[in-house]
Amino acid sequence: MKKLKQIHHAPAFVLLFLAEGPSYGLDLQKKMTELIPDSKIDCAAIYRSLKSLESDELVRPEWDTSDSGPAKKYYYITEKGLNKLSEFKKDIEAKIANLNLFLNRFQELNSEEINPHK
Repeated sequence: MKKLKQIHHAPAFVLLFLAEGPSYGLDLQKKMTELIPDSKIDCAAIYRSLKSLESDELVRPEWDTSDSGPAKKYYYITEKGLNKLSEFKKDIEAKIANLNLFLNRFQELNSEEINPHK
């Protein structure tokens, strides 16, 4: 069986974090790693998500050159991005409902002491 990816909703998490405040790619990846330790998401996936979100006008970039050192490209969520974030929420809620159905039905099987290896 093919190994499943650890994070399926990278764009949703990127929009969520940007709804909390503007950020740049590396910072978003650090947040993802800290808050979702099993995500195994790399910077490339974050930047692919940002590029896609930007092309769909869900985020807008802005260069920050105020600090010494290299400029940072900050991303801001747009109104369209906030609407998409609400769509992601509904989709995730539906997936959670399906997973809860699975878990509850599985629990019922276990409570009936069904052994699939008999």
